[in-house]
Amino acid sequence: MDPLTAVSLAAAIVQFTDYGVRLLNDSVRVYRSVSGMTTQVVELKTISDELQQLSRSIQEKSKQLADPRRPIRESEQNLPRLCKTCQTLSDEMADAIARL
Repeated sequence: MDPLTAVSLAAAIVQFTDYGVRLLNDSVRVYRSVSGMTTQVVELKTISDELQQLSRSIQEKSKQLADPRRPIRESEQNLPRLCKTCQTLSDEMADAIARL
C-alpha cells in the first residue's frame, strides 16, 4: 500500500471514530438529562421564553405610559414593531426547538 494512501485511510478512520464518539456522547447526555434535551437546547428554549416575556412586558408598559396629549417620539413609534419582531423570532425559535 502506498504510504500516502495509508495516511489518508488512517485519517479517515480517526475522523469517523471522532464523529462516532461525539455522537455517542451527545446521545448519552440527552438520555441522562431530565428534560430529554441537551443543555444547549435548554438554554435556547430559556432565551426564547425570556425574549417573548420581555417583549410582551415592554409592549404592555409602553401602552400604559402612552399619553395621547404629547407627540410620539420616533423611538416610541419603532418600539411596537421591534417587540412584534422579537415575538415572531422567539416563536420561530420555539418551533425549531420543538422539532429537535
